[in-house]
Amino acid sequence: MGRIKCDVVYFPTNKAGRHFSVEYFKRKLLNGELIHRRWLMYSNSADAVYCSACKLFTLPTATSSGLAKEGIQDWKNISAKLSEHEQGKDHTDAMMNWIELYKILKKGKTINEIDGQLVKSDKCHWQMVIEHIFTITTYLAQHNMTFRGNWDKLFIPNNGNFLALVQLFVKFNPIMKEHS
Repeated sequence: MGRIKCDVVYFPTNKAGRHFSVEYFKRKLLNGELIHRRWLMYSNSADAVYCSACKLFTLPTATSSGLAKEGIQDWKNISAKLSEHEQGKDHTDAMMNWIELYKILKKGKTINEIDGQLVKSDKCHWQMVIEHIFTITTYLAQHNMTFRGNWDKLFIPNNGNFLALVQLFVKFNPIMKEHS
């Protein structure tokens, strides 16, 4: 088995002397327009072509062509197999999912982005809680007041200056009320 040069890309030839060609990455429409098959990928190690959209989004139970699972190496019938695959329902559904994923990634609306916003919101919330507690602590220290009382629970009489001031903040501050 030799190697054939195609547009500076070498593809191995099979026993019948056939090989993959970069021309398969293009599809010629009836009006003569050439469109790029962005979904088609070639594996050097397997010497086979795959559909990246179907590989990612087709369910294992789907009855799609070999492009989704094991790949295709039938270079004699590759044009017909690619055309047949492009018109299949599984491929169309996978392409819709692929395009949707592309749009989501482009907008930055991934799960990571949403999680990042939640973490940022949480961080801001806890910074405010700490700021309130620090303000209470600073006030008590500046006035040389004791912190503790007879009890260490909120909303119990004689629970000390610190908890009494926390209770005061809870009355007027929704962030502190969340933690009472």
